[in-house]
Amino acid sequence: MAKTKSEKKSTSPKKSSEDKSFEQKAKKALARAEKAVAAAHEAVGDSSKKLRKEALALSKQTEKLATKHAKALHDLKVEATKAVDQFEATSKKSKKSQAETTEPAKTTEPAKTTEPAAVPTDGSELPALSTTQLTPPLPSPEPVPLTVFELRQKAKEQKIIGYSKLNKAGLIAALDSSQ
Repeated sequence: MAKTKSEKKSTSPKKSSEDKSFEQKAKKALARAEKAVAAAHEAVGDSSKKLRKEALALSKQTEKLATKHAKALHDLKVEATKAVDQFEATSKKSKKSQAETTEPAKTTEPAKTTEPAAVPTDGSELPALSTTQLTPPLPSPEPVPLTVFELRQKAKEQKIIGYSKLNKAGLIAALDSSQ
């Protein structure tokens, strides 16, 4: 049945009060969401600061270790050079003393100085090694496999279609086939 004007007026205020309460609830929910977003943003900022500090500390530690390594390598080379010089000096002295006592026959050939020194069998002193013999050769660096992220960047640069959906093996195959 049709409502009268007075009935319509009486129901209108109820709807507006319901609308107002709904708007208030929506505003409260929006305010809570904004607070949560602000808290999350602050947490991310704090986390980023911590990560930057840790990265800086690791960078400094790496620099210190590299400096220490370089100094140790330098010291090792200096010690090896001293040992070689000392051995050469003692071997020259021993050769001179042997030459004076035995007085070898005169020859027209010059003495060979490039022969390696013999290792004494009496254990008095051992020949020094050259600096290249003291430091072991470094292993040749093996190629580090690329990460999925790096592979995707290469695929993007080469304009491979659908690269974002491929896994690592698929990316490698696509990159190999494109070259």
